[in-house]
Amino acid sequence: MVRTTPWDRFAKECPTFYIATHTRWRWNEEDTFWRSGERTVQFIWDHVYPRLARRFLAIEIGVGIGRLAVPMAQRFVQVKVVDHSRVMLEQLRLRCARFGRPNITAFLDTAAWDTEPADFIYSALTFQHISELATIEMYVAKIARCLRGVAFLQFDTRPRSSFERWREQLPEQWMPRTWRMGMRRIRRDADVLRTLFARHHLPILEELNPDSALHVFILGAPTPAVPASP
Repeated sequence: MVRTTPWDRFAKECPTFYIATHTRWRWNEEDTFWRSGERTVQFIWDHVYPRLARRFLAIEIGVGIGRLAVPMAQRFVQVKVVDHSRVMLEQLRLRCARFGRPNITAFLDTAAWDTEPADFIYSALTFQHISELATIEMYVAKIARCLRGVAFLQFDTRPRSSFERWREQLPEQWMPRTWRMGMRRIRRDADVLRTLFARHHLPILEELNPDSALHVFILGAPTPAVPASP
């Protein structure tokens, strides 16, 4: 039986809105969507380029229809992209053909995308939508398994407010689209994330915008585990 997810529905309704809500209702919405991806990739690049020893393989987690992967593919020989939604990946393949990006290879999140050493792994506006910490840890474990360069991972680490707790009690059908399961932002305790990275031996090289909606952890390749003292 084929797995379906909320993001399959979002992909069919309006993927540009659900991926980047700030581009909705612009006069040139499609162009704005892709240009926002170019700006985000440039921001990422400015912070990680000095740390990259090679530019062969990059991996994106949460690719959607390729807003970031399309411009990122100009910078690497090969880009693997991962998503939870089969429908998003189908739409991504159409965009790759449209933009001429034959070096992008798509994987469902359950597939073996972590079998080759990666020079760069990145994720923006994805982990904030994952409700289960165990799912995030699954991704982190796979990152640790294949990362040989640096990673750029973005989270929402603002403290949870009373409004957030109230909102979670509302029936789904009463919520605006951006509050619904799969789309709503999930805030994470930054210290919990730091502990998670340490458990998988991923050193934090730098943090950007700490305790914000756009908190970025720049991680290095996993360090060898230190044996416990006898």
